[in-house]
Amino acid sequence: HTLTIKATDMEGKSSTANVAFSKVSPYTKLFDGEVFYMPFDGDLMEMISFQFANKVGTPSFSDGGILDSKAYLGAAGGYLTFPLEGLNNPEFSAAMWVKINASPDRSGILNVSPAGENRTKGFRLFREGNVSLQRIKLNVGTGSGETWNDGAELQVNGEWVHLAGVYTGSKVNMYVNGVLKGTSTGTIAGNIVNNGSPLTMAFKTATNIDYFNGKMDEVGVFNQALTAAQIQAYLGTSLVGSE
Repeated sequence: HTLTIKATDMEGKSSTANVAFSKVSPYTKLFDGEVFYMPFDGDLMEMISFQFANKVGTPSFSDGGILDSKAYLGAAGGYLTFPLEGLNNPEFSAAMWVKINASPDRSGILNVSPAGENRTKGFRLFREGNVSLQRIKLNVGTGSGETWNDGAELQVNGEWVHLAGVYTGSKVNMYVNGVLKGTSTGTIAGNIVNNGSPLTMAFKTATNIDYFNGKMDEVGVFNQALTAAQIQAYLGTSLVGSE
């Protein structure tokens, strides 16, 4: 960046000085392949690109995030979008903290998916259930087909839960609080097909999946398959300062 300073005296004479400087990100990537990180610390800045997410509707911020700071607070009809490059890979991972709520009973959490309910492209992380139990599911499309993991049922108890979805290039893994859950179904393999779709947080679809209006924090996306050990490290890092 260049800062230009222009000074003008009483006689109208002026002089100009230029100062060049660079802005270095205060965030250091935790792992290679990290392409997106949003901490929701009172704004919607993505910390790798310094770009802001696009807000639709009235989602806001809540006190008491996982790091005793702010967290995303969903609202009816509200969601965020962010352009995401580099997802046409044989692998990907997404990790975040959420507080599971039950109304609406089906809602989207995180996706990169084209319009029209085409599940053979991108991915969709969502929840569905009832007032006491909600099941987390992850669907991944590779152009010619799709593969699933139904994850695990979680109690609706107002507690923070760490979720991580991983596509290894041949199967889908779901981790809840760092523990592998569910079973990958389907035998589809290959690169995730994105076709330029943005990352959408708290998304809605046409198949009765409504906007997520719970709390979300510390969202990260990776263009590689995180290992169980890396997910444990990511979970532990985001807990620093929360005790």
